[in-house]
Amino acid sequence: IDRAELLLEAGRPEDAEREARASLLAQPGDGYAHGILARALVMQGRGEEAVAAAREALEHDPEDEASLLVLALALSLTGDLQGAESAIRHGIAVDPENATLHRWLAEILMQTDRNAEASGAASEARALAPHDADAAAAYAHALMLQGRTDDAEHAAREALAIDAENDRAHHVLGLVG
Repeated sequence: IDRAELLLEAGRPEDAEREARASLLAQPGDGYAHGILARALVMQGRGEEAVAAAREALEHDPEDEASLLVLALALSLTGDLQGAESAIRHGIAVDPENATLHRWLAEILMQTDRNAEASGAASEARALAPHDADAAAAYAHALMLQGRTDDAEHAAREALAIDAENDRAHHVLGLVG
C-alpha cells in the first residue's frame, strides 16, 4: 500500500488504484488501503466507486479525517453536496484544527452559493494555516463571489505573496484587480 500512496503523490491514480486493489486482495479488511483506493478513484473522477471505498475505509475507522475528506470529495463528484458537507463537518468535529477540512468546507459551500459561510470557513482555514496559499485563494474567491472585490483583491495578493504561482489567486486577481 505504500507504493500506492507514492503513486498517488506522483499523480498516477490508475497505477495507485491497481496497487491498492492488489493490497486489498491480500488484506480485504485494511481500512487504510480502502482510503488509498478511494483517493485514487476520486483523482480519476469516479465518484460512485470512490464513495463506496471511502465508506469501507470509514467502517474501519469512523473518525479518520482523511477518509471523511475523501468521502466528501467523492460525494461532491456525484452531486451530493449535502452529503459532502455533512462528511466535512463530521471531520471538523473530529479535528477542529484541520485547516484542510475548513478549506474544503469553504469549497463545498461555494458550490451551494453560500458564499458568506464559505468565506468564514476559508478564513478559519487561513487562521489555522497562515502560510497556505490555497486557503488564502479560497478566501479570495469566496469574497469575490460576495461582490467584495477590494477584500478579494487583497486576499488574492496575500495568496500570491505565499505562492506566486497560485493559479486560483491569479484568476481571482484577474477578475477583480
